[in-house]
Amino acid sequence: MKKSNDLTRPDPIAIGQLGENIACDFLAKQKYKIIDRNYKCPFGEIDLIAYKNGIFSFIEVKTRRSLNFGQPENSVTKRKQTKMARLAISYLQKKNIKNVACNLGVIAVLLLPSRPQGRGSLKAASPSPRSSESGAGTSRSGKEPEPEITFFENAFLLNDLLPESFNY
Repeated sequence: MKKSNDLTRPDPIAIGQLGENIACDFLAKQKYKIIDRNYKCPFGEIDLIAYKNGIFSFIEVKTRRSLNFGQPENSVTKRKQTKMARLAISYLQKKNIKNVACNLGVIAVLLLPSRPQGRGSLKAASPSPRSSESGAGTSRSGKEPEPEITFFENAFLLNDLLPESFNY
């Protein structure tokens, strides 16, 4: 598939990568250390693994250019949540990391082209509602839409997502 610089029909992979880059910048501003990106194992892939204050965060990044299909975070299904839990366990086992706190989260990135004055907002939130604490975003080029970022830290509980028989 040809990558396009035309914002009316961008390449979905490029949009996803842009969302992940925006999420990494957001996390860095929140004093997280990015440990890994696009970690793959037989269970699938997790977008970001970050670390802050002794806690590993396993994060799915969902990027949307419109709300035609709902909020980005709503596309993280129960099946994906369970997959994220298994990926987190896989990562911890592979890296021989034991007895640490971890959480599963979602970063929703909205790239809406109608942001006034080229300014956006950075938001950190609990799983619901969408309203949250805000801060000023950084100015970006005139052609690139401004992101709205919502971080649902601790969006899912690891133990609630894994079957009782799953040993970790």
